[in-house]
Amino acid sequence: MRLTIGSAPDSWGVWFAEDPRQTPWQRFLDEIEEAGYAWTELGPWGYLPTDLATLEDELARRRLGVSGSFVMGDLARPDRSWPELERQLRGWGPTLKALGAGFLVLIDDSYTDLFTGELRAPAVLDVAGFRRLIDTTRRIAEIARHDYDLALVFHPHAETHVETEAQIEALLAATEPELVALCLDTGHHAYCGGDPVAFMRR
Repeated sequence: MRLTIGSAPDSWGVWFAEDPRQTPWQRFLDEIEEAGYAWTELGPWGYLPTDLATLEDELARRRLGVSGSFVMGDLARPDRSWPELERQLRGWGPTLKALGAGFLVLIDDSYTDLFTGELRAPAVLDVAGFRRLIDTTRRIAEIARHDYDLALVFHPHAETHVETEAQIEALLAATEPELVALCLDTGHHAYCGGDPVAFMRR
């Protein structure tokens, strides 16, 4: 089995396009090269340069390839979140396609406040809410594939509506495997009570 290893701005604590306390993007690129990685994910839209020529130059100087990037938002409430989801998707899509990336990672929004930990939404969706999450996932996957040649991989994330093994299995059962694949974070999976090794052997 051939294994390709890369990293991402998330490993440097980067979650937002702009935050004066996080690692500047130039330093991130310097340090990921220094660490010996040849591949990277691009992080939140707007963190790295959005001008394609500039980004290509910065990556080429450090001999870095691009695997993909992520879109994150409230998938169960597209009536509120679709404009922001589409902004991220349409922002990254042309860039990822031009750079030869293969994947778009999709993450549901957290049901807790990222700074205070307070509950912002129900931790478990009702049937209608889960159906909306599935429909939004499929809509994003279709745009990613048809417009940008990107394979969508869903990332189950702690404190989102797809975090437990049962929720992951429900997501996979409700979506087409050729349209939605899985980006399993073993740390999040274990944190949420799962056994990632046993799960991946199924």
